[in-house]
Amino acid sequence: MICLDYVIHDEQGLHVRPISKIVFALMEYNCRVRAACADVSADGKDIMELMSLNAGKGDKLHFLFDGPQEEAAAEALRKLLPEIGL
Repeated sequence: MICLDYVIHDEQGLHVRPISKIVFALMEYNCRVRAACADVSADGKDIMELMSLNAGKGDKLHFLFDGPQEEAAAEALRKLLPEIGL
């Protein structure tokens, strides 16, 4: 199990464009991904659930990876988040 924390820098917070990029990137990996912000958690591979986090600028996202490709998925997301300007 791998954990990854990320603080949102985008003025718009976690919105559709970065969420879609996150989901499409993570779908390539054989592992479960949970995302959480405050007291709300979501499936990291589900666009609608990620939208329900309502994460804004300055909020911390917590990702938890579990499964055969957890390391690769975590590394891919670690690189992707700053690239998409989140």
